[in-house]
Amino acid sequence: MSMKSFWKEVSNLSQRSADKEFMDDPAFQGKDLTDSFRFIKLINQLGGGRMAVINCMKKALRSVPHQQPISVLDVGCGIGDMGNAIIRWGKGCGRQINYIGLEKSEFILREAEKQPHDENITFIHGDLFSNDLPEVDLTIISMVLHHLDDLEVVAAIRHLTGNSRIALLINELERSIYPFLLCQLLALAMPSHSSRYDALLSIRKGFTTKEMLNLIAGAGLSGSVRRGLGWRILGVVPVPG
Repeated sequence: MSMKSFWKEVSNLSQRSADKEFMDDPAFQGKDLTDSFRFIKLINQLGGGRMAVINCMKKALRSVPHQQPISVLDVGCGIGDMGNAIIRWGKGCGRQINYIGLEKSEFILREAEKQPHDENITFIHGDLFSNDLPEVDLTIISMVLHHLDDLEVVAAIRHLTGNSRIALLINELERSIYPFLLCQLLALAMPSHSSRYDALLSIRKGFTTKEMLNLIAGAGLSGSVRRGLGWRILGVVPVPG
């Protein structure tokens, strides 16, 4: 990337980009797509994504008895790495957790099913806007909302909260200069042009805390939103009533 192109992209961080990632194309499959999800797994592992989600779970379950089994739907679960981390945490603190990973891509779903996973983990194929989603205690949507435009984000928050008994948990990218610069460095180690492109674009499609609060309010809901480790936007949206 030339310096001119670099500073042009930096200047575009003032608002969310409407450009599409390679991952948004249903025809984008094969090794490049697998590489992209493996990179997301690495970022979750090294950048605190898994722990960020678990901390949101702790907050949402604060008043729920430990002996009560908890069902979790992970929307856009990718290759399912979040599931094993959540199950391990549950076992460590004495909670029985049943994890359901929802994935839109059949190709990635097959990859997820190949990975070693706990017996309390299941994977299903489907879209986040489906009316046939299983009703659960907690719904997690991690690194998915930035693929949607603002109206779709509002609709997704409303729909997924309506499918949950306790709360919707949000883990997203913060749109700011620091993660953009970090992605510039990480892009050097990415195996393909598509994964490098998507990584940088995903930052430009991310959110600020104020934007996320406004989107939650736009869905007719209230919740808490904060910045997390690794330039993340973390939200907990309790189910009303």
